[in-house]
Amino acid sequence: MKREGRAISLEMAFLHCEQQLGGAWVHAPSRWATSDGCVPVRVVWVYFRTLRMARARHALDTARGIGLAFGSKDDGHRAATAAFDDAFPASLEAVSDG
Repeated sequence: MKREGRAISLEMAFLHCEQQLGGAWVHAPSRWATSDGCVPVRVVWVYFRTLRMARARHALDTARGIGLAFGSKDDGHRAATAAFDDAFPASLEAVSDG
């Protein structure tokens, strides 16, 4: 995986996934249909990208929470509205009109 000239090795992606998901994720013969029971390489990349997205989402949620706590009243209202919209994306009007 490359970004702006930097490359992430398979080993680094694998270690990141193992650190986040544990050793049982790495070796699970009943889960991974491989000869050695270990996670396939293509799955490592999918999980690595997904974990990165989840980490980014968590960072954004943390930043939004800090804004709620320390921002002005208007900033807090906007952040609270955005958090509510994220939690409940479809309003009742949109559901009943559709």
